[in-house]
Amino acid sequence: MSELTVSVLANKNSQLDTNSVTRLLINTRCIVCGTAFPVSRAGKLYCSSRCKQFAYNHPNEIGQALARRERGINPTPISFYIDDYNDYCSIQRMVKRFKELEKKRKEWDALSQEIKLSENVGIPVRNYVWDHYVRDKLTGEEESELYHYQCNLDEYVQELNIKELSIEQWTFIKHQYPDLNMNEFFLLSASLSSEFMNQLKLREAGSEIDDQFYAIRNKFVNHCNLIAEGIIKFVNKPEVNKD
Repeated sequence: MSELTVSVLANKNSQLDTNSVTRLLINTRCIVCGTAFPVSRAGKLYCSSRCKQFAYNHPNEIGQALARRERGINPTPISFYIDDYNDYCSIQRMVKRFKELEKKRKEWDALSQEIKLSENVGIPVRNYVWDHYVRDKLTGEEESELYHYQCNLDEYVQELNIKELSIEQWTFIKHQYPDLNMNEFFLLSASLSSEFMNQLKLREAGSEIDDQFYAIRNKFVNHCNLIAEGIIKFVNKPEVNKD
């Protein structure tokens, strides 16, 4: 059963023509916070009085959410390439590691410069400076690793703070911006605020609801439900025939 299905029940006792029907919403989750109901029932929309009060104070948002859900009772299946997600994660880890090594190298260069200046003016070098100078120097393996990243990562990508995304978060953002190429998606990922990213998480029942980000969080919960129901699928890219 999808998260929100429609049961069409004919009212046999109605004086109207026999084609008249009553549409009853059978909801499996709270329309506000996304908490699953132990038992799905027609007309049940809220898990608590707090969520009911929230809906009362936000009638427009709740009405839009119900309308969107009804229109999406039988959503079209969507497929994402798992290979694209793996590529994203691989580059995100490479950029993160590059930044760690680059920071370490710059810190060692600064210590090296400090030691030279101290020796030039006859000032004794402090012991902790020597300790860090010896300890923080890049190993030969780290030097090779840093060089590899410098050669294989575009310069503008090296400067980005690309977000680490779960596959649910990645597909959610991809679904909103399907036409972005990989480099454009990296730029978008690096630009997303921490406030936005905090909404792309599944929270336990009873968690605080931030009115400002209600629409984002509720949309993400619905996205995760579509994954759980198999509407959103993950597939491998088809092999390219080189013949």
